[in-house]
Amino acid sequence: MKRIDLSNTALFVATMCISIAALMMFGSSINLWEPIVGFKASRNYNNILGYIAIATAISTLILNLYSKQFKFAMKSLIALVLGLVILSPTIASIINEPTRYPAIKTLPLILKHLRHSHF
Repeated sequence: MKRIDLSNTALFVATMCISIAALMMFGSSINLWEPIVGFKASRNYNNILGYIAIATAISTLILNLYSKQFKFAMKSLIALVLGLVILSPTIASIINEPTRYPAIKTLPLILKHLRHSHF
């Protein structure tokens, strides 16, 4: 029975996803569009590209391990790492809690309170 290597497909999909993500980020530097257009596209589609890359990599990895094709599993792991690289800004924002600043309207009240407080 011939062994089917789906890990090449997963690696190709992950490579295409990371290429599209890089093009969205750096497309303005090669004058394809304005910087705000690339930023909006990156904010809208970066997670989708990462999830596509990770889903194909995990499914291929499971199929390779189930059919005991350990030689092909390495390509699936590389595709999984590429998907995680695409999702790294999202993962970083989940791990590092963003700093919340008070609203501008309440800032004078806070400063007034600090001036009149006795330490």
